[in-house]
Amino acid sequence: AASIQAVQRGRSVRRQIAKQHKAAVCIQKNFRRHLAIKLVQRTRLERHGASTFVQRMQKEENDRKLLKQKQVEERAKRTRERQAAVHIQRMYRGRLGRKKAAEQRVLAAQRAEEEFLEQKRKSIFGMCC
Repeated sequence: AASIQAVQRGRSVRRQIAKQHKAAVCIQKNFRRHLAIKLVQRTRLERHGASTFVQRMQKEENDRKLLKQKQVEERAKRTRERQAAVHIQRMYRGRLGRKKAAEQRVLAAQRAEEEFLEQKRKSIFGMCC
């Protein structure tokens, strides 16, 4: 009877140890799975962080290029406007100059006519008196 009890107790203990071993393996498996998931999540975050960093840098570069292009276009627009203003002023001043020159020619012609008439009068009146 004692040997049967010993065999039975041994079998029972071995089953108990096997059960505990299975439980330990299951706990280890789940913990390792948890660590692996955390590692994958961290790696994804790092990749995502790196990719968003690259995307942000690319966007900033594109924004700088766009800003520079807008500044160049604005500068070119101001230059064209300035050149147009200078052209309008040149045309207007030329017109004023031509108008003034025409007025001076008319005045010079009038003076010349008056001088001619004055000389004629002097010559006519100078002979008579």
